[in-house]
Parts: sequence; C-alpha cells; structure tokens
Amino acid sequence: MKDITKRIEALESEIKARTGASFTVYYKDGTTRQIHPGEAIALSLNEADKIERFEENEGGNNGGILEGLANALLLPGE
Repeated sequence: MKDITKRIEALESEIKARTGASFTVYYKDGTTRQIHPGEAIALSLNEADKIERFEENEGGNNGGILEGLANALLLPGE
C-alpha cells in the first residue's frame, strides 16, 4: 500500500510541476488554452487583437515577470 501511495504522490507532484510550468491564455471569444510560458511572448506579438490576458498557473517559477511582460505587450502602443 505504501508503494501505491508513493506513486500517487509522485504523479500529483508531476502534474503540479507541469501545470505550474504553463500559462493560461484567455481569448476575447471566451476560449482558454494552456501554453508553454515562452509561447506567451509570441502570441502577444502575433495575436494581441484576439487575446484578453495571460495568467501564470499556480506553482509557476517566473515570479510574475513573464506574465506581466506578455500582458503589457497586449496593450495598444501609444
């Protein structure tokens, strides 16, 4: 039984690590998608008119810096 518990804990940790290493992109049409953090910059530059915002998933290791940058790139230029 301990082996099963350890396996479950390992799987939960892996899922949290994968989720934390991703962003959620919220589109203006109401859809959402999980993306790799690096993809947020490319989407900000290429699809800004379609995107409402980006959010770093819980457990992320970017400290909000990449999230802030990606969202700032969505703002119209002055």
